[in-house]
Amino acid sequence: MGSVELRGIVRCALGIAKHLCWFWLLYACLTTAHAQSLSGIHIGDPFTATERVIGFPPWNSERSGPYTIAKWRLGDGNSLSVTAKSGTGEIVYIETDWGRRTSYTDFPGLHYGKTTLAEIKGKLGNDNFAWDGEHMPDTSLVMKNSYRVNYKDVIITLVTELAKETVPDIPKKIRDPSQIDRVFTLVAIILGDPDYLASIWGAEHLPKPNARRVALSVLQPSDRVRNRPPEEDGVGIEIQLTEGNGTFLVPVQINGRLVLDFTIDSGAADVQIPGDVLLTLTRTGTVSKGDFLGTQTYMLADGSSVPSPRFMLHTLEIGGHAIHDVAASVGSVDSPPLLGQSFLSKLGSWTIDNTRHILTIVRSATAGSEP
Repeated sequence: MGSVELRGIVRCALGIAKHLCWFWLLYACLTTAHAQSLSGIHIGDPFTATERVIGFPPWNSERSGPYTIAKWRLGDGNSLSVTAKSGTGEIVYIETDWGRRTSYTDFPGLHYGKTTLAEIKGKLGNDNFAWDGEHMPDTSLVMKNSYRVNYKDVIITLVTELAKETVPDIPKKIRDPSQIDRVFTLVAIILGDPDYLASIWGAEHLPKPNARRVALSVLQPSDRVRNRPPEEDGVGIEIQLTEGNGTFLVPVQINGRLVLDFTIDSGAADVQIPGDVLLTLTRTGTVSKGDFLGTQTYMLADGSSVPSPRFMLHTLEIGGHAIHDVAASVGSVDSPPLLGQSFLSKLGSWTIDNTRHILTIVRSATAGSEP
């Protein structure tokens, strides 16, 4: 057997192993999470259920006074810390930290390393508490912005960072010192019980009890739609495209919740979702175990074939044009979201204007856009 053939076999085997690894990790993380949770864990949940929800044991667990603290390294590269009362087992603190491998979080409107403090204030307001300019051991600066959530008595804290390597570029990025919020980016998300947070941070570092409560639904980004869909068949819907890595990207809303930029790929059989995105979808409850359809083998561009889990997306909405029951496959972490034929074939007709960067969809009475 030649070395070229051997390398091809090894490459194919590694591809299969990577996809199967993602499959079992995704299956283990499936949970009926809600918006006010991190990795499917809620404040007030019993600590004994965390390992079952996460799918595997923590890498570290220890007692700290009257509390138990457990830590996980998640499949998307991020880390998770859960603190509970040792006596009752009630969870009082949950934190996820950016592992630099993916930007996706449990909240569709927030992205690690991308969402700025200015954007957070624009979404949630600036009338809650901000813990300013805390120095970290690596000389970076962090800001902790805490908000009371309109769900039970929970506080969400969004930690943003001004990385030390960013400092030399600040004069190039901003000229007005009041715009410094634009260079702090999200690195951690915390959900906490107010009494516990007061005990570790001090009550003066929390929003006042009468502070405006925010709805986490405002963290859902809006799509970039030129015109809402007309009621009549045969009339075009125009959607603004953006450029990315030499291709056109279109905003697509998944299951009525998460909005992502997809690449249109008419050569792909199915819609493809990166594995880390699917982890986020399962944690936020938009994909469940019952949505999985089994495994199918796909041919890659280099001629190799790999098995991939298939699952059903209940709704993909593009420009207000909803397509229901769309089959999708799971890609690797670094693969882009793709709109394949499982979605495109259900449209009436579509064209791309390369000059105006516009996608036009013409609704048809025979298109599969009805439930």
